[in-house]
Amino acid sequence: MTRQPRLLDQCLGGAWDALNTHAPLRHCVLGTILCLTLLCVTLAAFGVTTHVGKATEVYSPRLFGVFFLPAEFYIYDLFLGHEPRAGLAMYRDMRMARLLWVTFKLTVACLAAMAVVILPGVFVLGLFKGAGGSVLLGVGLVVVIWLLLFVALLGYVVRFIFLPVAVALRRERPIAELYHATEGKAWRLARALLFPYGALVAVEIGVEIVGPALERSLGFVGLAPWFLVDACLTGFISCASAALLAIVYRRDIEPDGPELTETPGI
Repeated sequence: MTRQPRLLDQCLGGAWDALNTHAPLRHCVLGTILCLTLLCVTLAAFGVTTHVGKATEVYSPRLFGVFFLPAEFYIYDLFLGHEPRAGLAMYRDMRMARLLWVTFKLTVACLAAMAVVILPGVFVLGLFKGAGGSVLLGVGLVVVIWLLLFVALLGYVVRFIFLPVAVALRRERPIAELYHATEGKAWRLARALLFPYGALVAVEIGVEIVGPALERSLGFVGLAPWFLVDACLTGFISCASAALLAIVYRRDIEPDGPELTETPGI
């Protein structure tokens, strides 16, 4: 019996092979890396910074990860068995604008749901304070409400993390269709994504720690090479994340497509 590769190996190896084999994807990623590196170096040179708490940090390429969307949609098409766009067509793909729009609508809906639960919690806390009751008890009730909200929304977060794939497949109603396609599968999807996504997030956390440390120790001299490394990591992680979502979608949500034990089309 042939041993199936691990999911993390599939997404990392698939993204690496796709970058090595598909010139349009490679050119797109390398061009974006170069542009983001130059952009961040320019912002740092002119003293344009961002504030995180009391600390002042320069803008890094990972803050502009949305510019790798053309490469991510190339990965989605490649892994889902469609013909990827190449050249300027990658940047004229209206699915990217549609993804931003449906993500905005979904975010507004989530904020509205949170407000419906949080505002009564704040009201309860105000009642306890106004009535001279135990503030600690009121805070406890609010915390319980928020925890219940978090648990309730967690399953939806796991399910709607595949929204880019649904948009890439040109679903007519991506939110509604994804909701029905993932119904009852939240736990299975969470288990599938936990380790691979955890590994990718761990790399990003490491970048978050190392970047500011290099900035403090090396100053502007070390920023340019670090921005280049950061942009390369951001580009590769974007491709690997897209490959991961496409593989899990085809395997666990819509298993009617081709078996993805290897990167399709390579």
